[in-house]
Amino acid sequence: FSYISSIVLLRLAEHSPLLHTLDLTSCTQHSLTPDVIARMACAGKNTLHTLRLGRSALCTDAGLFIVAAHLGSGLRVFDVRGSGGQVTDKGVAAVSAAAPHLEAIDLSASAVSEAGLQLLLQHCPGLSVCDVSSCRGLSRPVRQATTREGSEVVAALKHALGMLPGVAPP
Repeated sequence: FSYISSIVLLRLAEHSPLLHTLDLTSCTQHSLTPDVIARMACAGKNTLHTLRLGRSALCTDAGLFIVAAHLGSGLRVFDVRGSGGQVTDKGVAAVSAAAPHLEAIDLSASAVSEAGLQLLLQHCPGLSVCDVSSCRGLSRPVRQATTREGSEVVAALKHALGMLPGVAPP
């Protein structure tokens, strides 16, 4: 879908009431603005549980605010990798508050800091996959925690952030 327009995306939502997964990775059309996500959510039923926006025109804090407001409650998998600093703690805070059932998120190469990551880990207890590689706002121990496998990643992140009871960060 790297060249999909807003009109096509809205029609897709209207005529696909059981749409569960939408991959807009690298879709850089200028007509794809955050309000398209809001209009798309209103056009169809909110059945979307996997949304991939990595390196797209929607991969911004404004995009995350709209996703949180309109799709957050059903979101399980969310990819905003490669935002080039356009996704910050503000966007992550909005998603973490609105998407408590989130299971996997890719924030690699975003501007998320340790404070934003802590919010995400606190508000999304079912999170088992969290990629924060190449996030320059994170300390080396936190970034290195993502080299673990599977569910060990989240535990390693919590440990590195000092979020586990009785365990100080290294």
